[in-house]
Amino acid sequence: MCGRHPQITQTPVIKFATNVALLFFYLVLCDLRNLRIVSSHSHRKSLESRATMPISDNALQKEKNRFIAVTSDAKFGQAIAALTSFDGEPWWHLVVRMDDGSWRVAKFSDLRESLANTPNAADLRLGDAAELSAVNAVDRYAVDTKEAQLLARKSPAQVLVVTDGLPVGILVEGVTRSAPPPSPLARSVGLEELGGKYVKLKDYGSILLSGSKK
Repeated sequence: MCGRHPQITQTPVIKFATNVALLFFYLVLCDLRNLRIVSSHSHRKSLESRATMPISDNALQKEKNRFIAVTSDAKFGQAIAALTSFDGEPWWHLVVRMDDGSWRVAKFSDLRESLANTPNAADLRLGDAAELSAVNAVDRYAVDTKEAQLLARKSPAQVLVVTDGLPVGILVEGVTRSAPPPSPLARSVGLEELGGKYVKLKDYGSILLSGSKK
């Protein structure tokens, strides 16, 4: 009859196809909902992991926490040259990333005294230097300032390396800023003399990781 739409009869095949399509659509919606939940949960966990206040710039920039950080392949003379270019002082700490990823430190003044009578001290590979002390390292965002200072105090060397990929600072606890007066032998041998041919070096290649700015 004119004006009437023809009535569509749903055969079993059409009903089955319709049900499959509806089921597929429902599963897609469930997957999207679960994806949003997982994404939200991951984002929340990421925020929670960064909820701790990072180690403060104020703590890292204290004068006693001055440092130069180099790789284990650096020569002692190269480290001295880096110290000179940063206008550093002998009481600054030298931080060395070892071949296995661990960290070791020593004051430049202590190294000067220990190596004053060592032939070709400037060519000593720092990864082989027995004068360095093992220390722990912590991600800047993993603990707060007070906890990091406590970790530094508990360390035998009373130094903690603070990283954010590369070293961004150190925390030195329980020691005075300046090094003790050098021995008579060390007085006769300065860092520049121990640095040898490297003292005027301006290109450090890949051995310099970071250092304090005055």
